[in-house]
Amino acid sequence: MNVYEAIRTRKSVRDFKDQPIEKEKLERILKAVRLAPSARNSQEWRFVIVQEKARRRRCRCNMLRRIRRKDNAVRSGSCAH
Repeated sequence: MNVYEAIRTRKSVRDFKDQPIEKEKLERILKAVRLAPSARNSQEWRFVIVQEKARRRRCRCNMLRRIRRKDNAVRSGSCAH
């Protein structure tokens, strides 16, 4: 598969299986992600692997709160640039 075909046929998945990802597969995914380009090679991303279900739920709730706060700040015009 070439790059064009991969981009053209990609899809977003929001229905996840409730089973762990094999360690080898996870390591391969992380290697690929680290190779992704970033603006000015800043590489400002951070990755956290959470395997415990209760902890994943807490992380999800915390991230949703942050997103809502940021979204509200942008709507109200109080977002500092």
